[in-house]
Amino acid sequence: MTGRSSGLRRWTRRFVLASAGSFVAFQALALSDVEPTTAALVGVLGFVCPMVFGMGYLLFPSFVGETLIDRRFAGVHFGLAYAGLGLIAGGRLWGRPDGPAALAGVGLWSLGAVVFLAAISATVVIAIRGSPESARRVLAGGDRSARVATATLPVAVAFLLLGSGALVAGPLPRAVHLLAIGFGALPVYAVGIRLLPGFFRVAVPAPLGAVVLPAGVVAPALLGAARWVAPWFGLGAAAAVIAMVGYLAIVAVVIGRADRRRVGAFGVLLGAVAGVAAILAAATVAFGAPFGIGGGTVLAVHRALVLGGFFPLTIVGYAFLFFPVASGRVPGASTRTARATVALLAAGAGCQAIGLLLVAVPIRHLGGVLSILGGFGYAFLLGARFLQD
Repeated sequence: MTGRSSGLRRWTRRFVLASAGSFVAFQALALSDVEPTTAALVGVLGFVCPMVFGMGYLLFPSFVGETLIDRRFAGVHFGLAYAGLGLIAGGRLWGRPDGPAALAGVGLWSLGAVVFLAAISATVVIAIRGSPESARRVLAGGDRSARVATATLPVAVAFLLLGSGALVAGPLPRAVHLLAIGFGALPVYAVGIRLLPGFFRVAVPAPLGAVVLPAGVVAPALLGAARWVAPWFGLGAAAAVIAMVGYLAIVAVVIGRADRRRVGAFGVLLGAVAGVAAILAAATVAFGAPFGIGGGTVLAVHRALVLGGFFPLTIVGYAFLFFPVASGRVPGASTRTARATVALLAAGAGCQAIGLLLVAVPIRHLGGVLSILGGFGYAFLLGARFLQD
């Protein structure tokens, strides 16, 4: 392993571990009943996006057969992202969401997003200019669904920039949607289509890939740009439903056809199930039919299932596939612990959703505690895995 790739892996791991810590912080904030947007910001900016950043530095350049040109980009970005998040969260928790500290935090976090874009873009451009034939062969690898999945990654990065811009100038719910759905969910769909079959040597049904990816691109564009504007917001919600249901179908087909059962796969599958439940809950409000339940309650369930179910279970599942944690060389780092972690996260998300629907605070708080325990288990397993290298 070269020094450049070794250093990059260290920064990837720091992003991944910091993301796990941010998930615990997000769940603690949700339990404390702070303003929901503040908790959601910590969840999206501190938990979801950094996981994409860390894996993006490692994976995106590999799609053109390269390694990031300089690992220092990742280091600078890490500092900017978490310094910015700390200032944003602190400003909102201190009751000054538009104060100098929070605004400086938005600037730092957005600057980090620009560094990410610059690092990935420079690496890809240098790879294509240096060896266009090699880059073309790598990009043309795989089936048609895999190639389309690769083509959606620049779109996801564009949503990162749009969401960062919305943090500066637009309403926060718009920024959260652009970042969570455009830069969070869209890469999940792409990774599921391009890489998940490779883990199990199972092909993705081409029609599913042809439906999921276009819908995954349309959904954040309409939900972010046309928030609550008919008919576009409803169309965006419909696209989000199509993308998530199609993604669940892809995951179910791949895992169902696989001849091996890995604990990470169950995390990915349960995450997709939670994602479908979350999107369907939000769609009832978008279409004006909350089934007699208050729209605010349904949206709270949506947030709990997205940030407490879909993203953590999906991220943990893929992390366990990329970084096998059950080596047995560290006490407690076992398949049983990994299964317990997935179970805690799934049970936590379910209890939070049920508690919100029934207005049962103890059940909701139990869910938060279970999710926090799952977050600690995830961080422990990853830390144990990384210490062995």
